[in-house]
Amino acid sequence: RGRAPEDDQEGRQEGRGASLASLPAMKFGKQLANEAHGPWAYHYVDYKALKQILKQISPDATIDNPGKSSEANVHLDGLFVSSLMLQIHKVNRFYCATADEYATRLQAIQPVLLRHSRNVKSVTEGMCSSVDVEAGGGTS
Repeated sequence: RGRAPEDDQEGRQEGRGASLASLPAMKFGKQLANEAHGPWAYHYVDYKALKQILKQISPDATIDNPGKSSEANVHLDGLFVSSLMLQIHKVNRFYCATADEYATRLQAIQPVLLRHSRNVKSVTEGMCSSVDVEAGGGTS
């Protein structure tokens, strides 16, 4: 029997465990807070503050119906964009600082890693050369 495309979607979701419909609904802001890595939580985008700005924008002010609320919306739009840019810069500064920190750590342990990889390489080269000699009838 043929299946409708939506049936296929449900089948794929069921294969991954619980379907999305069976999961409890959680608002994005709460999900973000719940899944934030504790020590880094301060460096996440402050979704709640941005959302509060957006909630203040009046849906009544439109191009067809300008007025006082339209002027307030222009101010709030500017506030939202500048706040969003500050949040993006905050996240980017943290990301760059963290990436630099991990790069420094990697450089510090790189000699140990290289020594270890040479030891592994020399062991595997020895194993491969003995196999090659046996398999290919080498001259050694």
